[in-house]
Amino acid sequence: MFKRLTMVLALFALAGGAVGCKGNTGAKGDKGDPGAAGAPGAAGAQGAKGDPGSDAVATPSISGVTPDSAFIGRTVDLTISGYGTTWTTDAAVSFSDSKITVNKVTVGSPTGLVANVTIANDDAPGTVDVTVTEGSEVTHYTGVFSVHSSLEASIPSGATGVPQGGLATIHFRMLDTSTPFDANTAAVTVTPPAGDGGDVASGLAGLTDFGADVQVLADVFAPTGAASVDFTSGAGTDLVDSRLSNAFNVVARAPQAVTSGAAATGIIQTTDDTALLSVTPADNALSFLQVRPSSSDGQVQAYVLPKSGKFADVVATVAVTYGQSVSATDPFYVIVADSNGLLGAGPVPAHYSVDVGLTPVTGATEPAETASANDDTAQTAFALAALPALASGTLGYGSVDPTTDVDWFTVVVSGATSAAPKNIHVATGGDAQTDALLEVFDSTGTTSLGASSDLDYQEDLTVPVTTDGTYLVKVSASQAGFFDPTHNTYQLFVEVK
Repeated sequence: MFKRLTMVLALFALAGGAVGCKGNTGAKGDKGDPGAAGAPGAAGAQGAKGDPGSDAVATPSISGVTPDSAFIGRTVDLTISGYGTTWTTDAAVSFSDSKITVNKVTVGSPTGLVANVTIANDDAPGTVDVTVTEGSEVTHYTGVFSVHSSLEASIPSGATGVPQGGLATIHFRMLDTSTPFDANTAAVTVTPPAGDGGDVASGLAGLTDFGADVQVLADVFAPTGAASVDFTSGAGTDLVDSRLSNAFNVVARAPQAVTSGAAATGIIQTTDDTALLSVTPADNALSFLQVRPSSSDGQVQAYVLPKSGKFADVVATVAVTYGQSVSATDPFYVIVADSNGLLGAGPVPAHYSVDVGLTPVTGATEPAETASANDDTAQTAFALAALPALASGTLGYGSVDPTTDVDWFTVVVSGATSAAPKNIHVATGGDAQTDALLEVFDSTGTTSLGASSDLDYQEDLTVPVTTDGTYLVKVSASQAGFFDPTHNTYQLFVEVK
């Protein structure tokens, strides 16, 4: 039995022993390192050499112009640079602007030349093309050069232009810093719009190295449109002419008609603002025209122009009153402006009133004076019989000095009472530069009832009286220092109302 058991155990051992439980699967091993790089392969065959290329050819062109701009009315040297060019002394330079003249061309190299050019005074700002031509070779650069105005204009008051029968102060700025204004030689000229009927006058009102103020006056019938301005400065070869085309516009304006006995009113808004009035006599009868400007809150003056409407023909510049005999239906024009005369510039805005009167009169003439026959005293006064009257007189005769001469006239008043006084209204007219003085006396010529203010060259005085009788009017030269013996004629207007 033991032997059999031993054999069974031996067989069991040969068979792997007793059958047990199934074991777990073993872990997977790590990936091995990559193998070494293989040896390089044999070199390939060399490619065939390509055909040789052709030589490069540059297209000729203009690469720049220095400086690239210039002012109207100036002569400058321009350096023109080329690329791929073969310029010689035969090269010609031209511009698309016909107002640019080429004076001389100097060729420095096949790719560089200098052109001396002049821009005409009447040229306009803009961009310009440049062309260089030599034989069949034409090089062109579009818009490479610019033309500028040397002046800039503005109206400080904000006005859009200068109205017909008006004025404006225009400020000009010199943009070309190489040509400052010369205070000793500077002058200004205005070229008005084309047309007939009137002019545009101007004058320098202020000047600095690079600034100028110009006062412009436009006649009542000045053509409307754009005006040009020229400034000249310097002399001889140093003369510089700077022009600004379309510097300002003359603007259309119709006058306001004013009838006799009615006041025209309005507002002067700025120192450049004006009002344009007209007054036209109804017939050819002899009348006395009076113009009396005033302002309640400013200071105004009036320019009286004849039918031409031209400032060059101005009849008078009036601060207080102006009188003139008229005997035709020709119109007068009255321009109301801020005062810059004897009374000085006033505040603006300023309300104005202009009284206009046309009174039919009977004409009279002071008799020729001599030492024995004159109207130098109250006793020899010249009688004005028919009223309203307009007498023509002269201060001074023979050896009598106009500054010391006096003329006397008598006026008869009827119907005056203390309850209903009469007014003796006297005024001077005629020569606007005769600086006279008026005074009204009682019948004795010793008691003065009133004297004119002497605020203007011509006078206006109203004296109330309550008693009928004869009164005396004395005309004399003003002693305020403005009387000019060469302006010694006058017209004396007298009415009782």
